[in-house]
Amino acid sequence: MAAKSVIAGEYILQIAENGHVDVVRVFRNAMKTMKDIAASKNFPVEEKWNTQDLGRHLVKEFGDGKTAKFDDVTINKMPDGKIEIYQECKNTMEALRTISAQIGFTLDEKWNTQTSGAKLAAYLMEHKEEADKLLQTPNSKKQEAASSDANEKKSIGKTKKYTIEIDVRAKGVRLLSLDEDEKEELLGEDLEDVYEDWAEEKDYEFYLAKLYLMPECDRFKLCIKDEDGNIVYENTKPASLNTYTYDEDDEPQVRGWEFEGVEDGFYLTRILTLKGCYLVGEFELEESFDESKLYILDDTQINDELMGNYVYPLDRLYYQRGEGYDEERDRIELEIENDGEDQYYDTYLMEVSDGDYWHNLQEED
Repeated sequence: MAAKSVIAGEYILQIAENGHVDVVRVFRNAMKTMKDIAASKNFPVEEKWNTQDLGRHLVKEFGDGKTAKFDDVTINKMPDGKIEIYQECKNTMEALRTISAQIGFTLDEKWNTQTSGAKLAAYLMEHKEEADKLLQTPNSKKQEAASSDANEKKSIGKTKKYTIEIDVRAKGVRLLSLDEDEKEELLGEDLEDVYEDWAEEKDYEFYLAKLYLMPECDRFKLCIKDEDGNIVYENTKPASLNTYTYDEDDEPQVRGWEFEGVEDGFYLTRILTLKGCYLVGEFELEESFDESKLYILDDTQINDELMGNYVYPLDRLYYQRGEGYDEERDRIELEIENDGEDQYYDTYLMEVSDGDYWHNLQEED
């Protein structure tokens, strides 16, 4: 049992009472790590898969459906469908050297593993805020930018680059496909009681659908930094975001669920509210950032029957780059780096018809 445990960024240093040191790495960018594993196994990854989808397919293909091991990396599918992925570093000294190099801490060549682990742990506790920032895996877009050649860097030298991070609540949905007999069986059931059993038996699709931006939302942080890492904009109050509302003569853009590949049929459906959903992205401007030009779109003029009001498209944020508002021109591309954790949910028996019409079967009467 560890006498001391120090968490810094993605790393956990565990020091036992006898001085033995273990290093565990919990990957922040689980999607990238799993894509690398899939590539090493020549396992095809569908573009529409998110973290849960890919993790579920990997543990099914290379494990027992719940756990799969890849050398010193373990992927676990949790009972709620979440994916846990971590590395138990086999070469502890090498892991300590890696951590030390990333944070600028010097290990004495004369120190053994126990001494190195103890001194590094003490340094990490003393410099925790800095260590948490340095010991994180960069998102894929940052990695792509870092690997561009010198000529490409020169070509964008006239523009200003910005990174954006959003920590927010979100709406998501899990869909378990049912046949006619299964649908009839579930019509008389308490869906909350039986859902977990059905989810264990059946494959399902998970979609992260909408940002959850109610004005009183207590889980929201939007941060934009320039290329030197300086914060140029920070917002913790979603109600204060600039919102473009369509004029009366404009046709409201009611996007609904927008789930690609959802076929007509019956579904046992769990609608989730998730906390700690983390989005990242990058954008370029030919001018300095002006917070008055950052906006979201109000496309909720017609209430979404299932999602309710005060929700916005998950991966869409906009920066006004010219006259008026233009979705295609202004959109900032965001990617999901963390799906978040379940906070609460509702379960329904749904029928999908005509590709996008959702009908709650238990409200027929």
